Amino acid sequence: MLEQISMKINGRSTKGENIADNGGLKQAYKAYKKYQQSHRPPPRLPGVNLTHDQLFFLNYAQIWCGTMNDKEAVRKLRTSEHSPGPIRFVSMSP
Repeated sequence: MLEQISMKINGRSTKGENIADNGGLKQAYKAYKKYQQSHRPPPRLPGVNLTHDQLFFLNYAQIWCGTMNDKEAVRKLRTSEHSPGPIRFVSMSP
């Protein structure tokens, strides 16, 4: 539910895209791990106490960060096959 506008997401209409998001993330992570096997690991970022795997998923989460006004949120919920960005990420979290 998007509390700011008191509307619920229609899971039936977003199900296909949610599954596609999940499959896409899984394939991207597999490709990333395969790349790691044949390349030297890059140095850790100074001042960032995160592993490269953690940074991979942090980047994925940041893709879906954003804001929208109430009118835009209502329009997207009524017309889009995709869940709003923040919900797309949360649905992928374990």
